[in-house]
Amino acid sequence: MFRSHIRTALRSFRKNSFISVINLSGLSLGLASCLVAGLYIRHELSADRFHHDIDAIYHVSASMRDLNINGTPYPFAEAIEKDLPAITATLRTANEETFVQIGTERFKHDVVLSDPNFLSFFTFSLREGNAAKALTGLKQVVISDEIRQKYFGARNALGEVLRIQLNNEWVDFMVSGVVASPEAYSSISFDFLIPLENRYVNDQAAKSDWSSFYITSFVKVAPGTIGSVREVLPDFSDRHLQRKKNPDGTPSMIFVLRSLADHHLHEGFQGAGLLAGRNIKSLYVFAGVSLIILLLACFNFMNLTSAQASRRAIEVGVRKVVGAGRLQLVRQFLIEALVLSAFAAVLALGLAELVLLACRDMLGVSVSVFDWSHPEVYAGFAIVTIIVGILAGLYPAMILSGLSALKSFKRYLTIGGSNWLTRSVLSLQFGLSVILIVCAVVMWKQHHYMMNKDLGYNKEQVLVISFNSRDTASADFIKTEIKKFAEVVNVTKSSSAFTRGNNITFLEMPGGSRAPIYTISVDDDYLRTMDMKVVLGVPFQEGQAEGSAAIMINETMMKTLNLQDSIGMKLNRSIGWVSNPTIVGVVKDFHHSQLQWQIQPLMFLHNRKLTDTYLMVRLAPRQIVAGRQKIEDVWKRTNADSPFEYFFLDDDINNQYASEARWSRVITVATAMAIFLSMLGLLGLAMFTAERRRKEIGIRKVLGASLRQLVALLSRDYFLLIVIAFAVAAPVAYFIMTSYWLNNFAYRTPVDAIVYVSAFAMVFLMAAIAVGSQTIRAATQNPAETLKEE
Repeated sequence: MFRSHIRTALRSFRKNSFISVINLSGLSLGLASCLVAGLYIRHELSADRFHHDIDAIYHVSASMRDLNINGTPYPFAEAIEKDLPAITATLRTANEETFVQIGTERFKHDVVLSDPNFLSFFTFSLREGNAAKALTGLKQVVISDEIRQKYFGARNALGEVLRIQLNNEWVDFMVSGVVASPEAYSSISFDFLIPLENRYVNDQAAKSDWSSFYITSFVKVAPGTIGSVREVLPDFSDRHLQRKKNPDGTPSMIFVLRSLADHHLHEGFQGAGLLAGRNIKSLYVFAGVSLIILLLACFNFMNLTSAQASRRAIEVGVRKVVGAGRLQLVRQFLIEALVLSAFAAVLALGLAELVLLACRDMLGVSVSVFDWSHPEVYAGFAIVTIIVGILAGLYPAMILSGLSALKSFKRYLTIGGSNWLTRSVLSLQFGLSVILIVCAVVMWKQHHYMMNKDLGYNKEQVLVISFNSRDTASADFIKTEIKKFAEVVNVTKSSSAFTRGNNITFLEMPGGSRAPIYTISVDDDYLRTMDMKVVLGVPFQEGQAEGSAAIMINETMMKTLNLQDSIGMKLNRSIGWVSNPTIVGVVKDFHHSQLQWQIQPLMFLHNRKLTDTYLMVRLAPRQIVAGRQKIEDVWKRTNADSPFEYFFLDDDINNQYASEARWSRVITVATAMAIFLSMLGLLGLAMFTAERRRKEIGIRKVLGASLRQLVALLSRDYFLLIVIAFAVAAPVAYFIMTSYWLNNFAYRTPVDAIVYVSAFAMVFLMAAIAVGSQTIRAATQNPAETLKEE
């Protein structure tokens, strides 16, 4: 019996090949989107889960009002382990961007410094070396497998010697271990890992400093005690930090524990060896979009199968006459739907793999359909395939099996394309398409807004070179030399390059509270190089006493401190290392951080002799290549032992919004898929509608109806459904974008009328192409051909 149903299903597919292709294409696309979403979500949810005791590991940061400081003082680890018995282990890491020499070549890398228990605190397996001894020696280094492959090839790296520049000196390190690539995504990441003690060899006093928050700290908490630990953290913070309390008596700064298990999907902070987390909303977006695409495919199947019921009415009547019961007919039509769904699932496997390969950079993950390490994903995929087949085929099966034999032979069938359910489903398709289009347009507009917003300075054609304290003298020389080039407009030194090197100090406010202030040390040329505007006072000048108490502030700081008449005013308080500073100028507000955040109070300190500095070079228009080459030549003459490393400021700033750009592209692709599915379904439905009404069309043509009138007659109902769907979907799309997307940005694009006009126009055009092609085809047929049977 089952084999008979299968053969009948295959014959039905061949007989209705056009509709079968539409249904197969739609279902395979919908199932492929679900499989891609399932693999992506599984990848994200499995992040860091390979670490033993992952639920007991917490990352520590400090919090002060609305400001989070992603670090702790060095003594924090010993103090908390000593004071709180519930803390079973601690780990400290630090980060150093420096040069590594392998053989005769030198490369710039981030080097992570750590306590010796790193490889026992986290769960990393070594492909070479002994984890228990890998970091016990001061001059040992553990490298990642990617670094081994890159620099040592297939040979064993254990025992190899490489040189790392630390504290302005080149130090030899021996490779004591090679970490195998983790089995899942890891928020803990490093290329080179060396003992933390290397940083403090010549500065043991820094180990007792509670004022510097340079260390990234992790703790392990005994099971069931996290609540009690968090309760005593305010007292612990107050006791060790010894800072002034808030006016209400609470500690002005406290330590905060954040679970490493939640780090990846709850926007965990970046730290030394710790990658920044993502937003869990991305999973909801992916799951929701893939579900919409699958629903559109199912709706197509329901509508098209119902619409072609008239073609199968006689088949149903014959089966009933020879004794087939309704249950048997339902089983036949469900098996047809399940067979089609199974074929679609097979196609979806290949299509999903192509999508994952093509969109690897867009998604930011590397997964494969044919990685069988997650059987639960494929079990879920099989279940979804069966459910899709049943749900998509159930309604047509119930309709067709419910026809009486008499009605079947007399062709009284009126379902498909005109009943209320078909119209409702079609309206829902239009509505979902409108929502996706609005979301795609708004996300594109927001990304375009961020890329093109006036930031208060000119980020274009600025080449940035990073110097450490060892190269300070050469930085001054290089600045003097390259300033002579015709390709260079101006050059400046600064302690910050906007996305890098930002420092925060705390301003003593009346009443004892402390407000965070961003501080940037700059030289005389900074404002001119960056094209910043001075709204009050004067910029720093060469004749001004360097390192004096002269400062410049931004407009936000002026408003925060209520300093409207601030020029020449001396602040009788300390700001960082500057005592009783005098304000000499006010700079127009500019965005020194991402557009997700409001502009914060900021001050410039006048300092020409920066120890760690960024050299920012503004190049003349169309002189980037020539200017960069000349700068590199000067660098090689001055710092022959260090490779020339640089970046462009606009690229660095734009990279802050890589996640928004990625999700904008994902939604755009999903929208294109949804429009394609909707057009497929509408095309098939319009074809059946035109075929069912072909005699009516022939009669109307004989009676003198024009082509325009016939097209308007056949298209009217579809466009009415578009208007209804748009009226319902537009407010829903507005709510989604303003409540769940744009509210993440302090500065955002308006959701104006052009967004909705674009969405309506795209859906209208989609319907016009799909419906118009079929209605014009039907309306241009010869009436003699359509009426000859009468």
